[in-house]
Amino acid sequence: MNEETLILYYYDDGLSDREKQQIAAALEADPDLAAQYAALSRDLDLIADPGDVDVPSHIVQRMHDSIDRVARPVLVDTASASRSFNPLSFIWGAAATAALAVGIGIGVYFTGGTLPAEQSPSDPFVRGMQVYLQDAR
Repeated sequence: MNEETLILYYYDDGLSDREKQQIAAALEADPDLAAQYAALSRDLDLIADPGDVDVPSHIVQRMHDSIDRVARPVLVDTASASRSFNPLSFIWGAAATAALAVGIGIGVYFTGGTLPAEQSPSDPFVRGMQVYLQDAR
């Protein structure tokens, strides 16, 4: 029997009732397996969850003060940035958007306003889509 099964048996997790009964019977019948399980149980007991640890209040307060001291500049910068509106930045953004729109318009005008030619059936994507659509029917 492998160690993973014994660990599941130790934690009573992930095994059916039938499997648990088989493992219990095997532990009773095989003293070497019982010794292996006992050693494994001791190791798992050593690394068990220690539970909640009581931290003195002065240490907790020191941790909170440290967090507040580090977070204060970030909070101040975020608050001031969200309240300000910069009209110059807005104007530059609008100008860039208008220039992009004019550029696209000029490009479409000089190409004759046509869309790109259809893809040839030899294109792998088109062939794949045709096969998929035929199979979907």
